[in-house]
Amino acid sequence: MTHFLTGYSPGNRIMSKQKKLLTAVLALVVLALAVFGFTRTNHGKTLKSWLAGKPWIRNGVRTEYYPDGKVRFKQTRRNGKSDGPLTFWYHNGKKQMEVSFSGGERTGRCESWHMNGNRFYTGQFAGGKYDGQWRFFDTNDIQVAEIKCRDGKFWEGTEARYNNDILMITKYKEGKIVSSEKRRD
Repeated sequence: MTHFLTGYSPGNRIMSKQKKLLTAVLALVVLALAVFGFTRTNHGKTLKSWLAGKPWIRNGVRTEYYPDGKVRFKQTRRNGKSDGPLTFWYHNGKKQMEVSFSGGERTGRCESWHMNGNRFYTGQFAGGKYDGQWRFFDTNDIQVAEIKCRDGKFWEGTEARYNNDILMITKYKEGKIVSSEKRRD
């Protein structure tokens, strides 16, 4: 019988306990999948589940795959932070980018390549920030820009980036953009 002022009935208490129990069970299942993961196979390759391959991996190598089983990237982690090489690959299997980390910060040499395998850019990081000279190349491996970095910023020179097959050339002077142009490669 329901009390007309509070809406309380013995049945409500039972429903509430069942909801709490169901919520706790679901939380445990999600936690177990996140910690231990599960695997499936795809064309003879064993793939980690989407839960097991996410950034909360504390230590070890994190590998993610394209849907067809090709490696998309590999990352080494220690104490929950990137520590060691981080490498990305294009779907065609060619290397896209490689950069090193130490304690979660980018450090040392960084290189990137176009989808055809030619260099895209090369440079350095120090303490997680852009450092020194960076060089940029078009898809034909011809250097199109070079810039000096200071205090983690592009400081003096020219930078080049691609946006939907259009080469964006940006000139900097004392850390400020002075001109920008677009051109086809």
